[in-house]
Amino acid sequence: MPVRDLCADAHGNWQVGAIATIVDIVASIAICTETAIIRGNVTMDYNISYYSSAKIQEEVEIVAKVVGNKGKLSSIRLEVKKKDNGELIAIAKQWTASNEFRAPWINHPSKL
Repeated sequence: MPVRDLCADAHGNWQVGAIATIVDIVASIAICTETAIIRGNVTMDYNISYYSSAKIQEEVEIVAKVVGNKGKLSSIRLEVKKKDNGELIAIAKQWTASNEFRAPWINHPSKL
């Protein structure tokens, strides 16, 4: 995917907040794909290390791998790299838990 100008800082680099956001979204998609649970996944631990950055319109790729799935607890490892030379931009690890909590005000049957 190309880095858009809306995601750039004042120096034309990809903002670290934008990187963290897209990594979190990709991790959530990886968990949904692995566990087939669409709702109720909660991030328990999120760790990201930055090594370099990308410029506006530079192509990057994000690879996510579910490294562990123990019932309701899953671990994901993600790598963000520059597409042209494979330079590492960031590595992230995320732990998620499946939560079957249903708020009492959601889908509450009518008393009528």
